[in-house]
Amino acid sequence: MDWNGKRNSVASILAGIFFFLGWCFFIDVAIFDLSQSLTQVTQNPFHLCGIIGTLSMIMINSVKLNQIRGPSVSRGCLGKDGQKIVFILGIILGFCGLIASAFVFKTGANNQNIKLFLHNLLIWCASLCFRFGRSEEVYYHED
Repeated sequence: MDWNGKRNSVASILAGIFFFLGWCFFIDVAIFDLSQSLTQVTQNPFHLCGIIGTLSMIMINSVKLNQIRGPSVSRGCLGKDGQKIVFILGIILGFCGLIASAFVFKTGANNQNIKLFLHNLLIWCASLCFRFGRSEEVYYHED
């Protein structure tokens, strides 16, 4: 199979599938929690791990790799150093969300905790697939 022109499409579709499946697990856990009492739901803020993971995905993918690697235009309110900081904070938040969901999974290995861990793992995989699976080369077509 010729991957030359399809790398970005395949990486984007795969990341979208991971992200969709992760949020399906999250919705399943939320529906189960809604069937429980309201006080039990508010006492277990384990859903924050997934929200932090999604915020991390947005932060990681908002910065282009060539803005991090080499010389780039320092326009914008944060500049080049600010873009690096946003990228690193995004990776740290994503990894912290994954570690926190692993801790929740370890505290009580029931079906809901497994789904919360899978939710965060799939969002982390989607973030990495979307960030590093695509190529950011600009294709110029000369007529």
